[in-house]
Amino acid sequence: KIEVWVSTQLTELKNFSNEEYRILGSEIDALGASSAVAQNLRTQITTIEKCIANDCTLFVAREAGVAIGLLKLGQKHLYYWRKDGTLITLDPPCVLDFYVKESHQRSGIGRSLFDALLTHARIRAEALAYDRPSPKMLPFLAKHFGLRSYQPQPTNFVIFDLYFLSSPSLNNKEEGSSRRRTSDCILDTTGNRRKVNPLFY
Repeated sequence: KIEVWVSTQLTELKNFSNEEYRILGSEIDALGASSAVAQNLRTQITTIEKCIANDCTLFVAREAGVAIGLLKLGQKHLYYWRKDGTLITLDPPCVLDFYVKESHQRSGIGRSLFDALLTHARIRAEALAYDRPSPKMLPFLAKHFGLRSYQPQPTNFVIFDLYFLSSPSLNNKEEGSSRRRTSDCILDTTGNRRKVNPLFY
């Protein structure tokens, strides 16, 4: 099961159900810490508070109720150097973190996380940018989505060559569609929000 949490949902959860927010936050923060270790990062890039502050969408994989993987989606303003040396700017939706517990790798969890992202955002894998993809992630993207060729960038973001064969208007439209998704809240008899639920895939 894949849970989808947009930043507005996380904010509502924090405001209306502090204990549930604390539990979810501890799970996300633990996965983020493990991801940083696995990627040899100096600092942890994924915490629940950072996801709220940076308006990110989190995809959380669970097995028997236990969080076993995450994928973080956000939007960035990027400089991109073409092969001819010219510089352009892009605003693609970006995969900012991707991690599955070692004990659950090679079992389809990573593909399920990506399928949930692509369905939720209504976008193709080649229309995304990827922040510092790990040595494991690049073969994963090649195997499942045929993404191989790209121009290395000083920013360490990877934008595959197939990105430029996608329709820019489609990319913008679909990212906007993702950002318009709102939280799923249960209302009590007075109309006040008392429970915030994620979307599921």
